[in-house]
Amino acid sequence: MTNYVTDIYKNMATGGDISLSADTFYCALLADTISDLEPVAIQSITDYSDIASHEITGTGYTTSGSQLLNLSLSADALSHKSIWNADDLSWTNATFTTKGAVIYKDGGYPVIGVIFFTDDEVDPLEVQNSSFNLKFTNGIMNII
Repeated sequence: MTNYVTDIYKNMATGGDISLSADTFYCALLADTISDLEPVAIQSITDYSDIASHEITGTGYTTSGSQLLNLSLSADALSHKSIWNADDLSWTNATFTTKGAVIYKDGGYPVIGVIFFTDDEVDPLEVQNSSFNLKFTNGIMNII
């Protein structure tokens, strides 16, 4: 999995303008057209509207994605990093195709980052009348 953190998030985080544990965030699923964007373009995304044209549609999926619940930010002293986490997400009775996800703050600004579920050479993930579970096993983001 490849992940990109946006420049706007980095700038806002260092300025204390965003709280990963107190603000409201959403996760929207992205179509395979997201692969058409170069990494520099992805890192330059500032607002959800910049990437909304790449959002999926399908049965069991609601436009703009799902809210991330039970946000936490914890320190891992052994590995010298902070871990941003939330409850896993699930879309049930779903039929859609997805390549990745975008994490963004309520209201669309800023976009925190983009997660690719598969590499460019691999076909997107297809779900047919089943559940699609997005597990944040190692957290949404690790801050080193």
